[in-house]
Amino acid sequence: MRGRALIALLLLCGVAAACRESTAPRTTLRVYVLDSIDAHALPAVVSAFDGDTTVVRGAVLTLNQDGHAMRVEQLHSTYRAYPPADTTITQQLGYRIARDSITVGYFTSCRGLCAPDEVGAFTDSALTLTYDVSPRFDPVYYYQRVDTRSDPPSAPDIGP
Repeated sequence: MRGRALIALLLLCGVAAACRESTAPRTTLRVYVLDSIDAHALPAVVSAFDGDTTVVRGAVLTLNQDGHAMRVEQLHSTYRAYPPADTTITQQLGYRIARDSITVGYFTSCRGLCAPDEVGAFTDSALTLTYDVSPRFDPVYYYQRVDTRSDPPSAPDIGP
């Protein structure tokens, strides 16, 4: 649990730093922290094939009032033929909410190999996302809302 709290804190700091670097001010509406993938607690394996494995360690999804979203995701990959790698991916996206549904994506026309939009259920306290493909076979990502009005969580005591 301490590791998850530390990862969430680091990702939140990354989101805050990235928001300060943008040229236009954006007001944060909501911040969601990834809680599980297909009901598996983090870290969760999202890809395993022929000796190569990718694990999601954590993610933060920020929704701004202007319809923009930013996702910061921390991955750990191990490879059969290469050294392991830790990667942080930052995506600038858009989002649309209709009643209790949310769509997150780029919302542009695509002429090449493009990622599909992500769709899911939306409430004030949680949201789910999965790729908008049919039939649905991709994992479901479950996010919990973080209260950003209070003080950020303190770093856990990890000992000497």
